[in-house]
Amino acid sequence: DLLANDPEREELAEWLLLLCEEATILRDFGEVEFKVGGVAIIEGLEPVIIIDGKRRTVGDLVADELVVHDVRPNEVDFIFRGAIVTREF
Repeated sequence: DLLANDPEREELAEWLLLLCEEATILRDFGEVEFKVGGVAIIEGLEPVIIIDGKRRTVGDLVADELVVHDVRPNEVDFIFRGAIVTREF
């Protein structure tokens, strides 16, 4: 009711809700613990990352809501709750 007939404030409120959702995703991702043992990136082959002693590749589920999205020499991207997030190692 507070935003009825006030499109500018309604737009701002929607933006603030989105920021809150993104902040929650980043906070929760920061709390996910795992150990990276190394990566292997060889031209022409799928990159491999060792997480918690297990070989993982793009598309592998690492933990609840955490899927490997991309592997680079010093960082890995994950899909977490629909967002792409990066962890450096």
